Amino acid sequence: MIWASKRWRSFKTSVARRYVHVEVPEGQPWPDPCMQYTFLEAATFEKFFKLRITPEALERRRRAQEIRRMNNCPQIMSHGGYALVDKALMKAKRMKREEVQYDPSILLSPPSLVCRDERWIHAHQKKDGSFSSEYARDVVAKINELKQKQSDRSFILEGRNDILTITIGKPEHPGCVRGVGLGVSIRDVFGLPRQCHSSGLVTREEMTMILAQARAEARVEAEITLEAKLEKMKEAQLRAIVFN
Repeated sequence: MIWASKRWRSFKTSVARRYVHVEVPEGQPWPDPCMQYTFLEAATFEKFFKLRITPEALERRRRAQEIRRMNNCPQIMSHGGYALVDKALMKAKRMKREEVQYDPSILLSPPSLVCRDERWIHAHQKKDGSFSSEYARDVVAKINELKQKQSDRSFILEGRNDILTITIGKPEHPGCVRGVGLGVSIRDVFGLPRQCHSSGLVTREEMTMILAQARAEARVEAEITLEAKLEKMKEAQLRAIVFN
């Protein structure tokens, strides 16, 4: 439902931008959206047009444009959102793993899950490797620096302050977490807040998170193995067809 409502709002915004708030040269007819959208009736569009030119609607549009101009870090993603970003990143990890899987000198470990900072970088990077803004480029440079410190064990993450949160310098909003998409709360990403306890035992919440992480990693590994087997079977069938 969240995805459907977002697409519906996006459609209405597109219609308003192309057929309501548009400059028409003198002597030219007003563009008719019913010609492109056959399901749209003229009476419905007329009501929509009148609602979009009221003083209240124009004021909302002005405020939205101001907020949009203040966005110094626009995202570059398709309608697939972060779900498609996850698939692309996991595919890249699988291909990188396959390149070295036949080298006995390299000890392979299961591919790690996609982190929030990896999603964020991919969502703000263009196809040519550049970034959507200078701010995004600076954030990526800080992320890479923190990752290097983390690999050198000179930097340790703690609680909900992961690499992306520390780099941007702003805590996550409970109802809208960066780098994960719609419908994901801060508890879904980080779990319950860590409570102070001196017994040294693992709490039930921590054990639940550990088990969920282990299940997710096992599921990813199984999907990658199955996909590799299916590709090999397709290649074998294709060779059999060609040579027979």
